[in-house]
Amino acid sequence: MSSFPQNNRTFQILDAAQKGAYAVGAFNCYNDDGVIAVIAAAERCNSPAIIQLFPWTLHFQGPHFVQYVVGAAHAARVPIAVHLDHCVDPEDVRTALDLPFDSIMVDASTLEPEANVRQCREIVCVANARGVAVEAEMGRIEGGEDGLPTVDMEAVLTRPERARAFVEETGVQFLAPAFGNVHGKYGPGGPEASWRLQLLMDVHNAIPETPLVLHGS
Repeated sequence: MSSFPQNNRTFQILDAAQKGAYAVGAFNCYNDDGVIAVIAAAERCNSPAIIQLFPWTLHFQGPHFVQYVVGAAHAARVPIAVHLDHCVDPEDVRTALDLPFDSIMVDASTLEPEANVRQCREIVCVANARGVAVEAEMGRIEGGEDGLPTVDMEAVLTRPERARAFVEETGVQFLAPAFGNVHGKYGPGGPEASWRLQLLMDVHNAIPETPLVLHGS
């Protein structure tokens, strides 16, 4: 019998992508139109996908919306997981763990590194026991994203030499590195001028078994 994380839908999707050397799109949805569109596109392309919800969408739409999204995603003809994106407030984490999310992102990246590790580790213990996979951000991805206090914040790049220790100390299943990627609009030169692809490769080489989640990409 399979056990966590092998029986977790998000883990299954990203583990297959990691082994197959391909990426999986994750799409933020705010209403049922977006959910239907993602599912239809994924089925048409015969591709796995991840539907993401923001905490404020959870507040606005309510728990019944999460139930609907998960039901629709899991009934699709292709593998689709439902993920809670950028969960900053621990209270939102507690709410999410009572709902059928496949995975959540714990965003404690504004904290000091030690506090980030401590908060992630505490949440991972509870989430994994409930079969929920956890993504965490190491470093700081700047830019503007709905409901996130990231505007005008200087990016702190992920240090490859710390990546393995972070994953081992927290127990997270997926890592979101900061390699010059931003939420929202890029400056002159676009992503090519901002991304440090060698840094990203160094992070991957430090934790080759851990799927990386690329925000702002």
